[in-house]
Amino acid sequence: MNGRLPQVIVKKCDPEIFEEVWNGKKPFDFRMEDDFSANPGDVLIQQEFDRGNQVYSGREIVARILMLVRAPAYGLPKGTVILSLHPSMIKTIGNLTPKPWE
Repeated sequence: MNGRLPQVIVKKCDPEIFEEVWNGKKPFDFRMEDDFSANPGDVLIQQEFDRGNQVYSGREIVARILMLVRAPAYGLPKGTVILSLHPSMIKTIGNLTPKPWE
C-alpha cells in the first residue's frame, strides 16, 4: 500500500459471476480499468445486479485486492485488469456474515 489508505471500489456484478464468487469458486475478477484504478490492499465491493431487470439483489461481497495483472501483461486486452481477491465477508440486505467458504 506504500503508506496510502486503501480505497473502496464498488462495482456491479452479474448474477452468474456473482454466484461463483459467493460460493468460493472464483477468487478473481476480470474488469475494464477505464473508470477506476485499483492497487493491492484496496477493497472491492461486488454488488449483485440483474441487468435485465435493472435491480440489485441486496447481496454484496467485500474483498481485499491481493494483486493485479494489468494489460498488456500475458496478452490481456488494452484497458483490462485481473484482480486477485481475498473475500472477507458477504452481505445480504444489511446483514454481515463471515465468508461461507471458511
